[in-house]
Amino acid sequence: MKIGNTLYRSMLMILLSMCFFSCTGTAHNASVKSDTSILAAYDHPLLINSDTPFCQVNLVSSGKKLSAGKKILLLFDDPLVLQNPDGVYEVYVTREKIDLKNLSSSNPGYINVLDLYALTVTDPPNYLSIDLTKKSVQWAKDGQALAPLIMTILFRGNTMPDNLESKNAGQMKVQRIRVVQE
Repeated sequence: MKIGNTLYRSMLMILLSMCFFSCTGTAHNASVKSDTSILAAYDHPLLINSDTPFCQVNLVSSGKKLSAGKKILLLFDDPLVLQNPDGVYEVYVTREKIDLKNLSSSNPGYINVLDLYALTVTDPPNYLSIDLTKKSVQWAKDGQALAPLIMTILFRGNTMPDNLESKNAGQMKVQRIRVVQE
């Protein structure tokens, strides 16, 4: 009986330890690490909807310098999807404004699509992130400050059964956009 209780307690401790260590991965979403520095930002709320299915904003440089070996991220703070879109939000980052007619995934400024799936869980993250580390070498060398950038979000509608592109961009709100290194 004592062996059974000891075995049971050991297994319980192992399970609790596994639960604790597997759950710590969400701590990154709770707050940005203290050694994170802001390289550029757009400090205003942003709303995308069917009336304005795109936006272009200036990411103003903070003057902080790029450090070798650090990850560069584009963060969308406090994202909220008020209505699901019938498509995706494509993200582009360039040094100059670009014509919306020329935007496609083959454009050099194309970064990725926003992953809205993360916002559908019970405890959604405080921000969405896109890795810019590889792209950042096009904008500044290590030891240099990041130049001002233009970030564009473009709604790209799904192709409907009648072969027309959906115009329902849904509605998404973001409180602030930052480029950070960590």
